[in-house]
Amino acid sequence: MIEHGQALPLMAGYDPVPVRHDGRWWHVPADAAPQAPYVPASLAQHEVFDELAARLALADAALTRATACEGAADEGQDRRR
Repeated sequence: MIEHGQALPLMAGYDPVPVRHDGRWWHVPADAAPQAPYVPASLAQHEVFDELAARLALADAALTRATACEGAADEGQDRRR
């Protein structure tokens, strides 16, 4: 699902990781055998994954802002010289 762009992973670059597909979270249970298939998340898991996704989005936005501010500060230093 991830390789074909049909599902969005909670964290890119990690496998297995919860994925969102068609408005629903899927995951590989922690106690599952290697190569186990993804299963639909329970309502409680869905809420946790939504919260984690929101926190990751906030962290990504903060990092983007911080990087943009550092870039602007570096450009300002170059202009003063």
